[in-house]
Amino acid sequence: MAFTLERFVAVRPFLFHLTATGNLNRIMDTRVLQPTNDLLTIAGWRAPRTAPRRGPQLVEIDGQTVWIRDQRPLHAGNIAFEEGWDMPRFLALIDSHVFFWPGKEEGPVKAGINHFKRYAQDRPALIRVPTGALLDANPELEPLFCRFNSGAPRASHGRKSPRGSTTYVSEHALDGTVDHVKEALFCGAVKMPLTSQMASSYSGPWAQVFR
Repeated sequence: MAFTLERFVAVRPFLFHLTATGNLNRIMDTRVLQPTNDLLTIAGWRAPRTAPRRGPQLVEIDGQTVWIRDQRPLHAGNIAFEEGWDMPRFLALIDSHVFFWPGKEEGPVKAGINHFKRYAQDRPALIRVPTGALLDANPELEPLFCRFNSGAPRASHGRKSPRGSTTYVSEHALDGTVDHVKEALFCGAVKMPLTSQMASSYSGPWAQVFR
């Protein structure tokens, strides 16, 4: 069945976001998830990046330490960049978005499960939010979608993963069905609805983020 936003909300009624546990206080205070570029700008970081983060980056904002996750799975050797694209441009694209793994109440799609397993030893926090509520809270933001884990390109039988202007697409440009979508994302800061929940694992227990 062709992809539509209405069907996406019905089939993937929850979106999941993984963050460092130390970031929860700021999220609770602001009720916003901010893209990396915004956080770095607020923290006074001005230099453009030319290579993926090979470890977490810590910045200080309003007296709080904010953890920005590494990008170790992002290897240039596995990427076939579209014409006019290179790693610095793609990094700027990634860091201007807030990402979610789509799923159901019990957990996200397999790519999201694998992402959590990769960082499980760091004891990250999970945020679960109803898809419809998130869209309603951000009517000015166009939801975008990706058919793969965009931060972990792979090369298979000598064929590299494409990256560029068609990596993140709108509802009407997506070639595929809801089942093909691995990431949902927004360009810019995302307001979080009061129905957002948090946990340390997909099995819960889940608690309200905002009280």
